[in-house]
Amino acid sequence: MAKVRAALKDKLSIMTTSVHKEVTQGARKEHEKTVESMVEQIGNYMDPSAGGVARHFKTGETIPEDVVRGLLQSTEMGETLLLKFIDERLKREGDSRISFFQPIQNLKIKIGMEKPKKTLKVVNILKEEKQAFGALVGKATTAREAHSYPLV
Repeated sequence: MAKVRAALKDKLSIMTTSVHKEVTQGARKEHEKTVESMVEQIGNYMDPSAGGVARHFKTGETIPEDVVRGLLQSTEMGETLLLKFIDERLKREGDSRISFFQPIQNLKIKIGMEKPKKTLKVVNILKEEKQAFGALVGKATTAREAHSYPLV
């Protein structure tokens, strides 16, 4: 077999080896070490017997209690909305039946990744006022009209 492989390498200019790097002893050890550290990290974050607070998987920050409660109840809420959908749109007959294509209710489950809304800075408001003033001046037909403000 080795002679055939050598002949094929020479004739076809094959530059690969017969051993994959994934099956070498060093690669297997590295993979095993990676899996063990990942299991340990997940154990630190999600140990159900510890009874501690829930933590974000990537950052390790604690997840607020209301977010955890909402996530744990999301399955029940989804099943309730599914049954409501089937009852109102498929089972009912007559005028009380809701259109199948009417938008459904969104659960809006908090997952703890929501970014807080930013407050407008005074500079942005001033820029908007400046742009509005520029639009007013730009629409003026005469210089007097552009600068018509009461003189005190």
